[in-house]
Amino acid sequence: MEETNKKELSYLEKETVEFNKVIEALTAHKILLIILMFLFSASFFSYSFLIEDKFRSDALLQTSNEISGNKNNINYGSLASLAGISVGEDGSDKSILALEVIKSRDFLRRLIKNPLIKEKLYPKNLENFNELHKIFNNDIVSLIKDKSSGFIRISVTHPDAIFSKKLLELIIDEINLLQKEKDLRESTNALDYLNIQYSSKTLTNIRDSINKLVEEQLQIQMLSNIREDYVFSYIDRPYIPQEKDSPIRIIYIILGLFFGLIIGIIYIFIKEFVKK
Repeated sequence: MEETNKKELSYLEKETVEFNKVIEALTAHKILLIILMFLFSASFFSYSFLIEDKFRSDALLQTSNEISGNKNNINYGSLASLAGISVGEDGSDKSILALEVIKSRDFLRRLIKNPLIKEKLYPKNLENFNELHKIFNNDIVSLIKDKSSGFIRISVTHPDAIFSKKLLELIIDEINLLQKEKDLRESTNALDYLNIQYSSKTLTNIRDSINKLVEEQLQIQMLSNIREDYVFSYIDRPYIPQEKDSPIRIIYIILGLFFGLIIGIIYIFIKEFVKK
């Protein structure tokens, strides 16, 4: 037992001595550590000026739930499904669909039909549309939906502060217009179908069901024609950002200090312990 305790004590003393040697080595080369940390932080800080400044414009939106229709018309679902009509669709589903459409390739193609938008979005060294689509979703546009409140925040980040605001407004206008055109087209087709069905049916209860569906489609047509904010309406409109969003240069300084310290410790460890 005593022999075991002596071995453990000897091991601890050895570890303490080794640790003290490391501390002494670092202390002896503290000037080198300071120089390396300064050089790395200065290098990282200088490099940050080579990175293009980017500005972010945000907009806070809410879903226009009026487009969701009457949720109580479940009894008309069978007939509506024949006409391709969605009865009782939740407005939140409209917003989810709209957000997915914004991420799509077709929506990006729609945006860059405008030559000015295409010129600003396409990097000079990029010709591949798929690469542009990745950049658009990963670096330019950010979409966040708050599950508790249902509010949606869309932001656009770009080197041109004015363009970031204009592009954000265009995205919201285009998704509203796109969904409006889609619903208007579908409701027109549905009304044509329902009018044919109404004239061919004789039972009163079926005609009443058709009338209800016609009312819903007319409501969609009315909203499509009078509402500008068809899917999303503004709570907080896009703005021209006054301060850059990135790069944050203090982070580069901290990273430089950290890497300088690590490189310095590794160099000292190799010099003092490994070679010996």
